[in-house]
Amino acid sequence: MRVGQPGTHNDPLNRAAFNLGTLCGAGRLDRAQVAAVLAETARHAGLSEREAEAAIRLGMAAGERHPRALSGVAA
Repeated sequence: MRVGQPGTHNDPLNRAAFNLGTLCGAGRLDRAQVAAVLAETARHAGLSEREAEAAIRLGMAAGERHPRALSGVAA
């Protein structure tokens, strides 16, 4: 994950959380596992635990509200 400019440095994390959240919402990924991997990635990218947790929580919740349609994919 690449950290951006000041004021946008957690945008890549938020986008990743949203995109993966769409798969959690579709029942394709485990939410707890995704959140743990994103948190570890954010830590390595230098984000504080507080801002990482907020970006992950908000991004995943938004993604889960828009589950990804996966036609033709076996469960």
